[in-house]
Amino acid sequence: GLSLLILRAVKSLGLPLVLSVHDYSLMCPRFSLLKGSGEICQSPRPICQVINKMKMLVVDNKPDIVTASSQFVINKIRENGLFNKTKCIKLWRALSLDDAYLAKKTYEIIDILYSGQLTRAKGVHVIIDAFKQIKHKNIRLHIVGRGPYAEELKGIAGGDSRIVFHGFKQWEELKELYKKASVTVVPSIWYEPFGIIIIESFKYGTPVIGSNIGGIQEIVEDGYNGLLFEAGNGNQLKDILEGLIENP
Repeated sequence: GLSLLILRAVKSLGLPLVLSVHDYSLMCPRFSLLKGSGEICQSPRPICQVINKMKMLVVDNKPDIVTASSQFVINKIRENGLFNKTKCIKLWRALSLDDAYLAKKTYEIIDILYSGQLTRAKGVHVIIDAFKQIKHKNIRLHIVGRGPYAEELKGIAGGDSRIVFHGFKQWEELKELYKKASVTVVPSIWYEPFGIIIIESFKYGTPVIGSNIGGIQEIVEDGYNGLLFEAGNGNQLKDILEGLIENP
């Protein structure tokens, strides 16, 4: 949240500088590479191009090393003309494994978990739409988190009693949901840089179904520790979920 001019100040003092990039704020005023409509922005508006050029003048070639949580983010940065002469390193976000737990799953009820911000970019509407098409009774969709899209999502859920909105959960409560879940779904429709929910799920022995977008596909190996589906494709997600429900 500090001014980018801090990079110039650090360099003027002759100090080594490592810049960690966690989103797309260096190339997008919205931080997300999404248009206001929620679609991925392929060609920035003129005002965005001007802002981006100003940022480039301030930050480019200032860091000694740039780290990012996925190779996808590094590639996007370089596609936009930044840090092509700077060493960039993929450095995954890490979790402590001190209470890692390989949960024994039971499948009388198939518990499907989403955890994260309730914004359109996170694609929660995609999983709700897919889930509602499934007729099985022994399934539950647990949605954990808060955000500006919460009330609209409850409207999309349409009173389906199998869909549970938990709101915000403290970590001790959230990890119990990870342990209980049959599968976690990460249905993002934006270029998710990493997806901390994925490795949190793995920590407690829960596989992940994720969109094949951004850094998600670098963590979820299709058919090994989870499954991938086309971002925004609710029908494909429905088919995957039905396959797992019928063959737990």
